[in-house]
Amino acid sequence: IGSHIVIHDLLRVRVHPLRSPALRLDPAQEFNARMHWRSARLADMSAKELLKIALDDAGYQVEQVFAGLKPEQWDLKIESAMSPRETAEPLAHVYEDCRASATGGTWDWAAPWSTGATTIDELLEKMRQGRATAVETVLSSDDLKVHTLGIAFIVSHDAYHVGQLVTFRMAQNAGWHPYSIYNHD
Repeated sequence: IGSHIVIHDLLRVRVHPLRSPALRLDPAQEFNARMHWRSARLADMSAKELLKIALDDAGYQVEQVFAGLKPEQWDLKIESAMSPRETAEPLAHVYEDCRASATGGTWDWAAPWSTGATTIDELLEKMRQGRATAVETVLSSDDLKVHTLGIAFIVSHDAYHVGQLVTFRMAQNAGWHPYSIYNHD
């Protein structure tokens, strides 16, 4: 009752919430109408478009957990988790592995590896460059195996480290809000 349907073709139906002041939806109806609309939008997307959204969202979260760290916090640890510096280095490492694997190479995880960064700014820049290159490599491919590498080595791995750093930030920065990692646009 709180929505109208627009048929784009025989296979696609979109549900739009009505914004008419004469028709007032209760919050549950409004929520359901919005979810139907979002589901219809997602159903029209390709796997690559969804992957790009996931990569962009994970990248935003990585940036947010590192943003505003004080220099003296970069080597601190809580419990058995990695320090922020120890987190940025393996992120750069896995991005390089993703790029190498996506282009047909192999990666030796037992071999010593380092960004060679000597400052925090240099480490973050190398991490960001590595991620940008890996994301570009994944998105430039139409190979499902390469897309799967992007999910495993970038999206999922980012989420793993973001979770660790959210815990770190909550313990180290009074008032730091864990939901600040989400892109609300």
